[in-house]
Amino acid sequence: MLGEVMPVWVGWLGPAAFAGAIAVWVTFVPVMVLSQVGRALRVDRPWTERAMLAAEGRLAIVMGAVLWIPLAVGLPGVFVGSFSRVPGPALVGVAAAVGMGVSLYAGWRFIRRDLGQPVPAFGPYLALLVRRWWPVVALVGLGFVAPSRVTSWWMIPWTVAALAGLFGLRYLAEAWMAVGVARPAAGRLQEAVARAAARFDSAPPQAFVLRTHAANALALPVRNLIIFTERLVELLDDEELEAIALHEIAHLNERRAVTRLRVAGTLLYLPFLALRPLIGSGFYAVALAFLGGFGLRFILMRVSKAEEARADSEAVERAHGSRSLGTALLKIHKAALVPAFTKRDPHGPLHERLERAGMALDFEPVQARFRARRLAVAGTLALVLIVGAIFGISAVIDPWDGAAGSHVALAFGWNEEDVLWLTGYLATDDGDFERALPYLEEAALRGQVDAVAVLPWVLGVAGRCDDVPAARDALVAAGGQDSSVDLADLWVERCAET
Repeated sequence: MLGEVMPVWVGWLGPAAFAGAIAVWVTFVPVMVLSQVGRALRVDRPWTERAMLAAEGRLAIVMGAVLWIPLAVGLPGVFVGSFSRVPGPALVGVAAAVGMGVSLYAGWRFIRRDLGQPVPAFGPYLALLVRRWWPVVALVGLGFVAPSRVTSWWMIPWTVAALAGLFGLRYLAEAWMAVGVARPAAGRLQEAVARAAARFDSAPPQAFVLRTHAANALALPVRNLIIFTERLVELLDDEELEAIALHEIAHLNERRAVTRLRVAGTLLYLPFLALRPLIGSGFYAVALAFLGGFGLRFILMRVSKAEEARADSEAVERAHGSRSLGTALLKIHKAALVPAFTKRDPHGPLHERLERAGMALDFEPVQARFRARRLAVAGTLALVLIVGAIFGISAVIDPWDGAAGSHVALAFGWNEEDVLWLTGYLATDDGDFERALPYLEEAALRGQVDAVAVLPWVLGVAGRCDDVPAARDALVAAGGQDSSVDLADLWVERCAET
């Protein structure tokens, strides 16, 4: 019905404006920041300064990947009304694909060109990311089928499924092996793990190698296994590999209470999976969920810092004074351009870890600044462009001035009932009652009181006398003013005479 009375361009104007705003946002913000950081990295600098710049670039990549969220979720409500030719979920999906695609490409180019990391071409790099993170993506997909409110009975089976998925992430190593991203440790890595386990008088834990350009290792105490990245194995010699294995095996021997707390930390991701029902339940539900999450994260960070210091000390002690842990850490930081000090890193400053390993520092302990000024400036400029465009359109095209203006207002998601009534009313001013009727009838069906009030009169003038009595009864049922009811009665009488 509405599509028949509205011009075709009304359904496309909102989505087109939304797509333009998203394109400006996701391309302008991260690319601008990364280009500035890239230029700074091309100047010859000490590795500590280069690591600080690299950290700033990585932050821009992460922010670029998530900055589209407020626009992708919020702008369809501004730009896209019920007359849109493109469904809102489809627009959000397109915005997500564009935002993530641009951010991934910009990040790949920054890591490969500016940081000089050994990453493959973009296609294989993207395929490797998908194969590595598909269990997490599948879990996040659960949020799209979440109930609309926390109080829904459907939250019970959904919560069971979400918790099962979260706790199932402990089997990531097996999932990675299934798609060829990880493999069991062999050769000199397996021997290094065996030597490290012998220093603890314990059996060697399961060890895996993960295909990625990053140099890192991690322990999963719940599963009693450790994971090394392929880059780390290439970077370190045998003694340094053994030192890192000592550190990770020390994590496997942590207290049961700490392990249980780490398992409970998995619940940190539950509010993100339940974002839809939380938003549907109001501000307080969202605030309570995330405040609880931040509190749990604070506790986990404090515990993690203590555990990292303990693992370092135990690794140095078991290595009988060897400095291999220190040389390994220094290699990792220099090769991967990891800052020597970041506030939120539970491992603590690099210089403290090197001193714990008995090494003398050959650099000043520099704190990563994470200068967000570039990001803030770029984001602010993008927002000014987008918001300015919105207000500019509203200023140039007055939605209350003629049918074209009301059509633009409707395309941008203004209140449909009021715009429909306005369009019909403007048509009556032009004397075109036939054109006015479809708008007024639809507005009246939606409960627009002014449309209900004028409809009996417009129907009578247009010669549709058979519909006037029903319109008059609808006006009375809606509690219309006496003057409007009296005018409707006059038209009922006039129609009866004719």
